[in-house]
Amino acid sequence: MRVELTVCALCISAFLGGIGCEKTGVVDLNNNGSDTGDNGTDTGSDGTDTGADADTDTDTDVDTDTGTDADTDTDTDSDTDTDSDTDSDTDTDTDIDTDTGCVDSDADGWCEEFDCDDTNADINPGVIEDPDNGIDDDCDDQIDEVDTDTGCGEEDLPIELVPIRMMILEDVSGSMEESNKWPQAKAALTTMLNDYGDSIEFGFDEFPNETPCNVSSPVIADTLPDNTQTIIDYLDSVVPNGGTPLAVGMKNFLITTPTPYAPLFIDEQADSYLVIVSDGRDTCKADGSGSGSSTETGATPAELAAITTQLLTERQIKTFVIGFGAGAEPDQLNAIAAAGGTAFNTYFDAANQADLEAALDSIGSSILTCEFDVTIPEDADEEEVNIYLDGTVLIYNQDCQDPAAPPNVGWTWVDVNTKDKLRFCDETCGGLVTVGTIQAKFGCPTELP
Repeated sequence: MRVELTVCALCISAFLGGIGCEKTGVVDLNNNGSDTGDNGTDTGSDGTDTGADADTDTDTDVDTDTGTDADTDTDTDSDTDTDSDTDSDTDTDTDIDTDTGCVDSDADGWCEEFDCDDTNADINPGVIEDPDNGIDDDCDDQIDEVDTDTGCGEEDLPIELVPIRMMILEDVSGSMEESNKWPQAKAALTTMLNDYGDSIEFGFDEFPNETPCNVSSPVIADTLPDNTQTIIDYLDSVVPNGGTPLAVGMKNFLITTPTPYAPLFIDEQADSYLVIVSDGRDTCKADGSGSGSSTETGATPAELAAITTQLLTERQIKTFVIGFGAGAEPDQLNAIAAAGGTAFNTYFDAANQADLEAALDSIGSSILTCEFDVTIPEDADEEEVNIYLDGTVLIYNQDCQDPAAPPNVGWTWVDVNTKDKLRFCDETCGGLVTVGTIQAKFGCPTELP
């Protein structure tokens, strides 16, 4: 599957992907005008006196225009008496402001100029500019590239699949030679590796692979991408023999010194799962001692549960367990399953190859959660997100349980508060193998930061 991940700063619907940037521009006519004159109408009254003087009257106009000015008009009376006249004029101005501030000359609802240094006080610094003009939105003295179809710029979005790692821990004790069990187990494992190899990083280990009650170090095959054929080839070389040191095989994945037993598998930067396939009860001690014979008393259910709990709490490794054949020990295997941290708190009981294939498929589909790490750009709106598969918008399905959405279809945030990881619901996840491109598109902020 080729995964191409991009982000377009779109104003979009988080549910169905409607596109359309909200215009928040304003038409501003209240500018710092340059008042070219005052057409005052003097409604005051000048007296006619008998004195001989020249009175100078000062009146103050009250303007009703849209500009911001304070006119001072001076009237001069020519009287022939010695009286001093006082009048109060009320002028009405019809001035036209001549400044060229932030206006909407094309009547599209967008303020067409942006005052980066805020020197023109009558321009709102929160206005988002006309997207068609290709102007300096972020005031960095660079003309910003714009997408005239959507009104928003494009940028890459770091988004990548969280690795899923599965370590198969296979029982290859002597009893696997009975009833044609090993050829059936090998065929079922091969099917799983082929079916899930593109989505899961597989590893392989077995017990025993040295003396009857020991497992040699290091791991046979650590988890790696594209590791399936290597494991399949190894399965062809296996000859079942020895006891069943199940506890020892599990404990190896707790080893970190002097070197980790399986360093890639226990890396906590991935989701890691241990899948145990065993055809019988543990016939060795938890410390690896004992003869491994069928009459030997091996690790107890409590000891196996404790090891499983350590794997989960110390290594974040979840454990599945399958009992293959009539010799499986329910108490031991259920103790492991109950402590494994998965949705399956009892072991899978597989009587034959078909049952084993079905159990492995159930496990594979349950862990293929298709989680993606997401880093949202600072200037994007994290509440406005759409996901596209091959160009078609995918429905948002909160926790994959929204009753308004098709069952198990769509995508959801793993944590709606942090919004740093998204997950595809099961039905969608299963179909990703046929998808060519995945795109994430984010909305524009409603105002500049």
